[in-house]
Amino acid sequence: MTVRRLSIFLPRDTEFYSALLEQMKRGFAACGIDCSGALSHPNAEEMKDWCALRRPQVVFEMNRCRRDVPYLPPGVRHVVWLVDLGGRRTDYFEGSDITYFFGPAWAPGFSRAGFRRCLVPGACPVDYAPAEREPSIELGFVGHVPKPWSAVELDRDLTATPGELSLAEFLPEFEREIRTIWDPPRIPLEYLSEELTSERRAPSAFSSRWRTATVARNLVKRMRGAELVISDEKMRYDLFARVIRHVNRGDLAHAMVKTGRRVGFFGPEQWRLWPAFAPFYRGWLSGPAAMRRTYASTRFNLHEGEGVHFRSMDILSTGSILVFRKTNRDRTPGGIASLFEPGEHYIECKLDNLSETIAAASENPDSLARMGREVAGAVRRRHTWHHRAREILHDLDQIA
Repeated sequence: MTVRRLSIFLPRDTEFYSALLEQMKRGFAACGIDCSGALSHPNAEEMKDWCALRRPQVVFEMNRCRRDVPYLPPGVRHVVWLVDLGGRRTDYFEGSDITYFFGPAWAPGFSRAGFRRCLVPGACPVDYAPAEREPSIELGFVGHVPKPWSAVELDRDLTATPGELSLAEFLPEFEREIRTIWDPPRIPLEYLSEELTSERRAPSAFSSRWRTATVARNLVKRMRGAELVISDEKMRYDLFARVIRHVNRGDLAHAMVKTGRRVGFFGPEQWRLWPAFAPFYRGWLSGPAAMRRTYASTRFNLHEGEGVHFRSMDILSTGSILVFRKTNRDRTPGGIASLFEPGEHYIECKLDNLSETIAAASENPDSLARMGREVAGAVRRRHTWHHRAREILHDLDQIA
């Protein structure tokens, strides 16, 4: 379809989303699109008024699918970009004309018919221009880590029989299981194609053993011979989102501290709630300018892997060095190694050899400087928000 007007709705009004909305709007504007947007998901009355005023042909929403917007006017296309499932199953998100996944591992949980593929973030060449590097921190991580569990949270029951299995009893085994499925088999391309086609069939079933919910159910049955009971949405989020971040980001943070190098954690205050991380907490970063300075003042910027995050692309855009935890999904469409070359544009690592990886890279500062220059150029050639806007418009054209 020929698109002239498009509206973007991001989940809430924060510094991050405010900057992201402007970056995305600039990308679409460079394509000649009248792009509007807001930092909320409009309700029925708000959407009616918005569409009457702005007349968008396409509504692009983060984390909200067409089934949740039954009041969207007929004829308006709906695109959903799944960046945070909020503990919901991937299959919950149905009805949109296009479904974009944030990372390659998300596709196997999606069995709905319709167009689907990975959409990795772009970078803003203005907000994240190449920066002069003057590292004062050796290893840095920018992002949030969930709070530690409270006594009340740990005491919650996971079966229909009170006292049979608490979250406190379940967590150690569950976290071990999560670590064992960090590297599932490569995802078949039927789930993630490089290009959209006119075919709207649903993908065939993918083994559910790699899904967190299946792991949890099987573990409860193995431990107590009972069925897992999820009492509310908070429990669902805690089991299928919060635990993942505890494990993935917590394991990375512990590995960083164990190197004995100068470490910095940046983000919300809850880093202070973890005794192992509190001494290395460096504060909140307010807006792109502060983040750009931090990336440039950090010798190695770490990411836990699993999809190309916004901050990963922004780090690369500034010409700073990204150290990315390696998975066997990295060369799947949407994985970092499908976009950039390890060793040339970024450094890949495993947590059990992080110290050795950092030591080896540190021995060749000229190579690191060359890597920064190369990847900053690669981002500008292929991975700005202008490029992402062009991709989205191309995909919309395919479903006309």
